[in-house]
Amino acid sequence: MEEQDIDARLREIAGRFGWVPGKGLLNAFSPPFDTSKPNLHDSKAEFLEEKRAVEDALEHIGALVRFVASRFREDEPNHLPASRVSKYIDEKARQDLSREPSKNIVELMLKNATDYGLSFVTGILLLKVESQLENRKQELADQEATYWSSPHRAPNHYARTIALRLAKLVARETGQKPTFGTSRDGGHPSTEYGRALEEIFELLGIKAHVRHPAKWAIEQITESDLKPEPVGSLFKLGKRLELESQQSKSATDKIFEALEKPSKK
Repeated sequence: MEEQDIDARLREIAGRFGWVPGKGLLNAFSPPFDTSKPNLHDSKAEFLEEKRAVEDALEHIGALVRFVASRFREDEPNHLPASRVSKYIDEKARQDLSREPSKNIVELMLKNATDYGLSFVTGILLLKVESQLENRKQELADQEATYWSSPHRAPNHYARTIALRLAKLVARETGQKPTFGTSRDGGHPSTEYGRALEEIFELLGIKAHVRHPAKWAIEQITESDLKPEPVGSLFKLGKRLELESQQSKSATDKIFEALEKPSKK
């Protein structure tokens, strides 16, 4: 299903609890709540795989950066071989470079880097990449502490997050804490919140039963979550009054239309 279709379905589901879009064109087509994942990994194995990849990349790129940088420092053990190799790379790259006009931005970038000194420019770029890899390593360390440090099987954090975001929306819009229950035949959700959450899980491709995430999310709801959202609340109230007015007008019009019709004798 396309992202726009998913957002439309989410707006329809949220509308059952009284939610209306905020003011503005962008808000009119935005989902009623954030549907992004709190972390990018579906399992601890997937997380560890990226962690190892980042660590390996840092190890290799660090060695290459040090090798390129050593050509500029005479006290480095690899100063002479690094200077010779860098000189070879730069001269060979210039010889192989086409003198034809660049056809695209990539060719232009490569031409400029080669003219300036391919090994030096590469070293600068590698430093930038190394810096971003260090940032990612720190982010993964933070994620590990938050999501993957438990010795037990980790809960489905995405399922919990979506369940909580919907629970907060329901609490805010209705002023009541959402509830969850299951039917006797088949164990399907028997409350509006549970059924809505089940639909949303299916829309977002979340492979989890709603029961545990829903109960966990409901436990997190506090009194402050039951208060109407202050930002845009006047607009929302106006929107509801407008809808009610339109419905009332429509009903009144039907009455007058009926009265104006000639009676059948």
